[in-house]
Parts: sequence; structure tokens; C-alpha cells
Amino acid sequence: MLLEEQIPTLALVNKTPYEVWFGQKPSIAHLRVFGCEAFVHVPKEKRSKLDNKAEKCIFIGYKDGIKGYKLWNPVTRKVVYSRDVVFKEVKNTSRNEDESKGPEKT
Repeated sequence: MLLEEQIPTLALVNKTPYEVWFGQKPSIAHLRVFGCEAFVHVPKEKRSKLDNKAEKCIFIGYKDGIKGYKLWNPVTRKVVYSRDVVFKEVKNTSRNEDESKGPEKT
């Protein structure tokens, strides 16, 4: 039953329609962690000599029809769309390690 829910047709066993059509799995390299820090490049035309070359934002998603990322700038309180972004995706390993240890014994 689980297999039927994941694939739109039973004729494609363990493959998505994309895999059958193109002969390879789709790339997911452009996907990012929601809410992670992102640094958006500020073009030369929009900054002076001593201004920062990037603004710190928060990744909030994607927008249909635009190649790029949707970001929230907490300083200006505006949504920004950009393709020129560097992401700081930090994995929270300490939390996962604490959960795997289980409750402490006294």
C-alpha cells in the first residue's frame, strides 16, 4: 500500500515518471534547508566602497517562475529574490546525539 501512495502509477515499479522519461534520477542539488542563514550578494551598483558585499537573510522558499531563492531580510523587513546566494546550512548534530543516548541514569 505504501508503494501505491508514493508513485502515481503502478506501471512504473520503483521509479518516478521523471526517471523513466529521462533515464536518470532528478537532481535535488538546488534544494536548501528551510530557515537557514543565507548571504545575498549586493551588486556594485547598489553599494558604496565601504558597504558590505552581502546581506544576511533567512531562506524561506522558492517562487514559481523565478530561477532563484526567496529570502527574508530581517533588517529591511522585506522579501528578496536572488540567484546569487551563499547558504550556511548547519546540521544540528548535538541534538541528534543526545536523543540517541537516551535518558540519563541516576
